[in-house]
This record gives sequence, structure tokens and C-alpha cells, in this order.
Amino acid sequence: MLEADSQDQINPGFFQNCERAYRPVQVIIEWNGTWDIKPLLEMELPKGWQIEGIYSTVDATTMESYMANMRKMFLEPLFESGLIVLNRCTPQTNRGMFRRTIKASNPQAQLIFESTDGELLGQGEDELPYDRDADFIDLEDLDYGLWYLDASEHPQAYDGKTLRFRAQVYTSMRFKKGMFVPGRFVMTCCIQDTRFMGYICKYTGDLPYKRRDWVYVTVKFRYEYS
Repeated sequence: MLEADSQDQINPGFFQNCERAYRPVQVIIEWNGTWDIKPLLEMELPKGWQIEGIYSTVDATTMESYMANMRKMFLEPLFESGLIVLNRCTPQTNRGMFRRTIKASNPQAQLIFESTDGELLGQGEDELPYDRDADFIDLEDLDYGLWYLDASEHPQAYDGKTLRFRAQVYTSMRFKKGMFVPGRFVMTCCIQDTRFMGYICKYTGDLPYKRRDWVYVTVKFRYEYS
């Protein structure tokens, strides 16, 4: 087993030495969670090597403290992970908050929650601030981000429902005629990682708005293959 005391030691030569010394069939890298993972993902690896998966474990007993005090450093590796295990969960662990935070930037990640005795737990669904069962849903400004994530995970729950919300207009030359995106900028990790989130909207007639205009939209929700 080769070890590195600092991130500066992790370079193409380090892995070439590993290849010559062990001729490995499979390599497992235990990465320091305080190190930036992007240089590793962009690094030239020995011939025949490729990264098959990134797996992360998070201690629920310290999760909220890290989120409050070192949010960017804590979340960045998780945004690259395919599988994330939040272990040592107690009844007080805010699993819903953790799930929403991760899914906002890494929707493909598989999340697993474990209790202190290793038992698997549910996803920690939070009670929504609006009635998802209603035929008409009038979203408050603060509810947009929560609705966006819930709709991405449970689109069938909104199929055929009418929604009204305030959003900014996004248009593009790449869109087909009669399409635009009403959405909002949402901070997923820190202010540098603010991103625009919205779903394509189809309309008839001429769009009387410019990009970044704030508008109220009333839409009927559908989901389909694109």
C-alpha cells in the first residue's frame, strides 16, 4: 500500500510507481475529504487505468456542524460521488435537508442512510409547505427550490396539476419556437455555485418578455421523454 502525506504528492508519477510496484488489477484510493478532488479527476493516469466510481461516507453526528462552518469544502467531494452513505443517523438527523442539498447539484447520486446500529433508513422526506394533492398549487417564492427538487424526484405526483409561481424568463436560440424556461437562481453550495433551475415551458403566441424578466406563470405540469 502506498501512502501520501499531502496532496502535492499525488501526481502521475505517484500512480506510475504504484503500477510498477504492484501491477494491480483493481485500485482503491482512500481520499482525504479536505483535499480538492478535481485535480485527481483531471489527472493523467497509467495506461489502462480509469475511475469506475466515487463512493463517500458521511458521519451524521458531525454533518450539520460541517455544513454550517465549512460548507464548500464539505460538499464539493460529494457532488462528484455516485454513492453517498450517511451513517450514524439518529432520529434528530435532518436527512431531508441533506438529501435536498446533494440532489440539487448531483441528482444522479444514490443516497443511503444508516442508523447508529447499521440499519437502513428511509430518505427523510420532509413535509411540504404546500398541498401536493391539490389540483391547483400556488407556490410562494420561498417554496420554489423545494418544489423544483420534489418535482424532479416525483414528477408523477404533479402530472396534470396546475401551478402558479413567480420566476425569471430564460430564452435561447437553441429552443424550438414556443419554448422558454421560467426559473430561479438557487444557491446549491455557496454563492459561487448559484445556478439557474427551471423546467421547459411550452406556450402559444408570441412571448412578450425578455430574458431575466420577472413574470408570474400559470402552467399545467407534464413530464415526458425528451
